[in-house]
Amino acid sequence: MLMKKLLLALFLSVFSLELLNAQEVTFNDQKELVLKEVIKDSTLTKSQIFTAVQSMLSDWHPNTNSKNSIDYSDLTTGTIITKGQYWLGFHKSNLMYGYNVLADFSCTIRMKDGKYQVLLKVPTITLSWSAGNTDDEKVDVVHVYPSYDGYKTSHYLTKKPLTEFGPKVPDAMRTIFQSIKYFVMQNAEKNDF
Repeated sequence: MLMKKLLLALFLSVFSLELLNAQEVTFNDQKELVLKEVIKDSTLTKSQIFTAVQSMLSDWHPNTNSKNSIDYSDLTTGTIITKGQYWLGFHKSNLMYGYNVLADFSCTIRMKDGKYQVLLKVPTITLSWSAGNTDDEKVDVVHVYPSYDGYKTSHYLTKKPLTEFGPKVPDAMRTIFQSIKYFVMQNAEKNDF
């Protein structure tokens, strides 16, 4: 039992290191941050991948302040689209309040027998003031990654949270890839009758 745990920990460590370099980070024409990867596994059918991904996304919450929902799901086309907000962290601005920093994202997973593609887009970062007495501020991700460019928001005290969390967006988003890959690997075979 201990040996299995050690092997799993070793595998996850290597898997995580491989994952950090797996997705190329680019911007598309709409200035959305884009991460994309094709994962091949010749032992899986489109149906197995679809069932595993749909199961994972239906109740996946990477942390308590993140949220996502499946917007489109069709086995015939082998496509699942989910949208949501990934909580990057909290930046305390004064003694009592601060900003929850969230990356707005959409994730499209396309499947075929033996492989699937994960395409993740991040158009904006949302700053949500914890006191709740003001509207959320949305900032285009191009202003915060790879570094904060000094973009002026309508709120006060936003420079530090944008400087702190903006450069971390791709690494945070990679947890979505990691979760999907891990869940498919662990659960796809179990769905084969």
